[in-house]
Amino acid sequence: MLAGAAEVTIFMCKTIYFVVSCATALLMGRVGLAASSNPYLSIPTQNVFRLVPPVLQPPPPSPVVDPVPLPPVMVTGVTDVCGRRRVFLEVGGPGKPGKPILEVLEEGATLEGIRVVSIDVQAACVKLTFNGIEKILPVGSTSRGTETLPKRVGVR
Repeated sequence: MLAGAAEVTIFMCKTIYFVVSCATALLMGRVGLAASSNPYLSIPTQNVFRLVPPVLQPPPPSPVVDPVPLPPVMVTGVTDVCGRRRVFLEVGGPGKPGKPILEVLEEGATLEGIRVVSIDVQAACVKLTFNGIEKILPVGSTSRGTETLPKRVGVR
């Protein structure tokens, strides 16, 4: 009789385990169905058919760039030999480490970000632009930053 009671106990344990497992599965299935009762509700939010224009994110603001300071520029001379107007520039110098750059430029040429716009040989003046700032420099004058220093004494 003892053997029969053990078999009944094992059978009851298996039955209880089966019933609890089924109830858990049924409960989990109902919770899952409640969350997504209609699978077609996600179509408008996904915009599968492109019925709604996409929401564009505004571009991130561009970083503010400080303007590059104007290097010291000295106009040492102008010429119009053979009908071609040229300016003699000295870029750099005391405010810039290293040797200054000595260059001969024509109208429209660029050096170190400095562009020669026009050269007036009769007036001995040169119009330069740097970072959108336009300056007119006479021969012998030096420009640093936003200021123009007077002509050097003895320079003609």
